[in-house]
Amino acid sequence: NQSFAEYAHKESPAGVVGLTDHEIFDSATADHFAEDDRKALSMDDPYIFFEDVPDAAGRPRSFQTTKLKFTDGSGRLCTLGMCVDVTEMTRIKSAEAEARVKQQELERQLALQEKLLEEERRRTQQEKLITALSSDYRGVYYIELDKDEGICYQVHTELEYGYAVGEHFPFARGIAAYANTYVTEKYREEFLRFIQPEAIRSGLRSERVISFRYMVRQNGKE
Repeated sequence: NQSFAEYAHKESPAGVVGLTDHEIFDSATADHFAEDDRKALSMDDPYIFFEDVPDAAGRPRSFQTTKLKFTDGSGRLCTLGMCVDVTEMTRIKSAEAEARVKQQELERQLALQEKLLEEERRRTQQEKLITALSSDYRGVYYIELDKDEGICYQVHTELEYGYAVGEHFPFARGIAAYANTYVTEKYREEFLRFIQPEAIRSGLRSERVISFRYMVRQNGKE
């Protein structure tokens, strides 16, 4: 038909009749069509597939192709091929897919930006709180309970198991070492219960500030 004639870069269907694939297309494209014919001839059911192949002028095209075998009136085994040109539809779908990827990337970037802004807001609030506490407390530490991480912001004295200003430390292990070394035995068990993450969370649900008074032992003195 005329559509295939144009695909074959001919003026009319008459210009196609009698020619082989290799007489119309480049070698790679012709081999591709011949291989598809062989597959169709080996199958009892229609062979249906999508393919991207250039036309006779080398321009890229996309097709939904159906090929099936049949026997003509003289008993010859033949193939019948039918193609639907889906080049424009494929282009539109590709453009839509690319747009979705770009939109997803934009949303990811915005979410990351919002996360960074939220972290910055938290750091600012944290620094304001620490600055306020520093005037009233001798030692100031920031604790991230979910991550079991602590940061030392202010120390009141040098301890064997103490931390330097700016030092990060594992909260649970660090506070346990401190308790076992410096908190007197009378208060130690209750102190260890007090500093458990769940106990801290529970206390802060009802109070802005929770505290526990205990005795410290250092250099043999309490």
